[in-house]
Amino acid sequence: MSDKEMFERFLQESIGDESAIAELREFVVSLGLGDRPEKALLLCGPGFGKSTLARALSLLVPLGAVSFVRDFDPDGLALWPLKRSRLNICSEALSCFRVSREAEVIKTILSGDPMIVREIGFPDEICVINSGFVFIDNSSFYLLSDPSFSRRIAVLRFDNLKFDRTIHPDLLIYALTIGLRSWVGRVV
Repeated sequence: MSDKEMFERFLQESIGDESAIAELREFVVSLGLGDRPEKALLLCGPGFGKSTLARALSLLVPLGAVSFVRDFDPDGLALWPLKRSRLNICSEALSCFRVSREAEVIKTILSGDPMIVREIGFPDEICVINSGFVFIDNSSFYLLSDPSFSRRIAVLRFDNLKFDRTIHPDLLIYALTIGLRSWVGRVV
């Protein structure tokens, strides 16, 4: 199977939803062109491929320009590495959206709105975070009922469990990285 076939098969079998794939493509193109993606990605569900896709996304930006955050701490230093990274990947995302303080921090960062930043009491520098954000959670049912989240987060549901897991993860990550880079049209 060629890299292109593996990439397309992964998208169809792991994500499947054409509108979600279009959101992923928009995110990748923005990230690849050095722009701030309009929306963050939420990779959720019990299906295979969330971490694999996140790893492939991390290979689209220069080495050292990715932050991996676990158990998001809004009052700690977790915010500051985010400011210097092109891509921020946060696992265990469910807690980020359920705890009000973390939810406010995420909304503030994703909005980049100086008024919201000042209201919450964060430094103005948070407004200039020019990063992409990927949140990962294994929850199969994710509700983002707050409209301020749904406007800023593209949900990619990984509910399909049928993707061929006999493919070596490194080969799959390589094929995904090649496919994602092809969307940008240049090496990023």
